[in-house]
Amino acid sequence: LSDESERAEEGFEAFLTHQRSQVHTISLHRGMDALLRKIKQAAIPMGVMTGRHHADLKIMVDHFALHPLFEVVVSDDQVSKPKP
Repeated sequence: LSDESERAEEGFEAFLTHQRSQVHTISLHRGMDALLRKIKQAAIPMGVMTGRHHADLKIMVDHFALHPLFEVVVSDDQVSKPKP
């Protein structure tokens, strides 16, 4: 890797470390967890499409134990053209 690529990777890892250390300070909007679980219980398929990187998104989804609720989760690094 080039020095620039290495610095970018180190910076992203520092960002993820920060996200992990702060995830406990955030909360879902009031009623969101119950709503998502009711939708899941009703067998209505749900998915997430986001501009977040999968590693960043995973921190949030794991923290709130939301992954089992979604049929599919697609992040910006999993598509060829994440934004117009």
